[in-house]
Amino acid sequence: MTNLYHQLLQLLARCRDAVAAIQPRGGAFDHPSQKTRADYLRLGETLLHRARYAEHGLRDVLTNTTSPRTFHKRMAALRYFLHVRQRELMASVHQASDEQLQSLQPELEQHLQTLEALVATQSAGFQGMRKKRQSKRKALAGLPWGWREKLCQRSQAGSYGKAILAAAVSGCRPIELQMGIVIWRDYDETLQTDMINIFVNGAKVKGQHQGQPWRIIHYVATDDHPLIVATNKLLDQQEEPILHVQIPNPGNFTVEVRRLGKCLWPAHRHSITAYCLRHQWAADIKSTRSADSVSRGLGHVSAKTRRNYGQAQQASKAGALRPLEVTVERSIKPPSTKSHLSKARPSVPKPEIP
Repeated sequence: MTNLYHQLLQLLARCRDAVAAIQPRGGAFDHPSQKTRADYLRLGETLLHRARYAEHGLRDVLTNTTSPRTFHKRMAALRYFLHVRQRELMASVHQASDEQLQSLQPELEQHLQTLEALVATQSAGFQGMRKKRQSKRKALAGLPWGWREKLCQRSQAGSYGKAILAAAVSGCRPIELQMGIVIWRDYDETLQTDMINIFVNGAKVKGQHQGQPWRIIHYVATDDHPLIVATNKLLDQQEEPILHVQIPNPGNFTVEVRRLGKCLWPAHRHSITAYCLRHQWAADIKSTRSADSVSRGLGHVSAKTRRNYGQAQQASKAGALRPLEVTVERSIKPPSTKSHLSKARPSVPKPEIP
């Protein structure tokens, strides 16, 4: 073995120590989904390209933001990018000829410098001026009572009419509508009444600790709330009382909701988006049911997240939605008091949908 090869092995060892210092919590780099890995690789390459022209290099590129979320996303992307790059360089060194080793040396030295800069930035943490978070629930302020009903009526004849009604009664995310949700009516032998059930596949699920893989929101079919009445009418129009609702593009869906909102309430201060329906749903449930019911209905596992959605005083005075219960797969963390509006228990099998 040549002296150069030994030098490169020493560089690799230093790089390996730096990679270990930037490992995410849990020590696993391969936990992201395939889409997230692709996004991380793309963003990591972009950040390194920008760093070549920044006055203070990588640190400026990573910290040039007022959003802690953006900072941490950049850190995560670059961590993963450099982790992948480390494996590639290790394989190249072990397989390289003497001539190829000479060209690998400056690459390894640059890789080490980047890793050390990332370690220093991670140790310092987010240093920027935190920009105050603009909550989307503010858009609910000033809207007339029954605004959802008016929005659903205006959209009824359009291509997004069913989707807007589904979002209103379920609080689902636009991306979950793209995945497709199922609404059906059946007879509950225990309760001796017809039920409307809304099945939603969770969109923000990672591993065993983030997001509900699925949830079912149950309403009594005889509920006289206008949105439930409208849902019943839709189900009556089907050959069987079951409806599959799916949209091709979440962005276009939000654009349509915003357009309709502008037509109905042109003087409203805030844009009315698809997430306004989600915030209003959360506000209704906060005023009528337990706190954990909100988390389950929104598809969360963490109890902390629900504080960002709606407020009880924003509930519809004309008539808040009152689901009978919400069935989910995972329990809310941290554990909270039991509620009659929960069937959550560990390892609930995914139900068969009609």
